[in-house]
Formats: sequence, structure tokens, C-alpha cells
Amino acid sequence: MFDDFRNNVFCRRESNQIKAEKLWEKISGILLNSDKVLFEIEWRHYIMGEINSDEFSFYITKYVKKYFN
Repeated sequence: MFDDFRNNVFCRRESNQIKAEKLWEKISGILLNSDKVLFEIEWRHYIMGEINSDEFSFYITKYVKKYFN
């Protein structure tokens, strides 16, 4: 499930973001609230083009991926 989320969240197309949001609803429940909130903030920055994909990859790894290792 994490791989599907990652693949969709990196694509800024609306259809992929909708898929990512649906997956996020399922996986975000296992994250600590602090990690969830901080990731969601960076996700919005990414969608708005304020950070690039390399920076966003760092935040996915820091806040989300560690729960799926």
C-alpha cells in the first residue's frame, strides 16, 4: 500500500492526488499524530510547487516510510 501511495503522491496530477488522498486515509492511522501533521504540511507545500520532488522525498522518508519498513 505504501508503494501505491508514494507513486501517486509524487504525481501532481489531480487524478493521482485523489488516489493518494484515499490511500492516505487508510495508512495515516498508523502514524504518530505529529508525523502525520508534519507530513501533510509538506505535502501541501509540494502540491503548491514550493518544494521539489527531492525535498518531498526526504519528508516521505522521514515521516511516513519508517512505518512500512
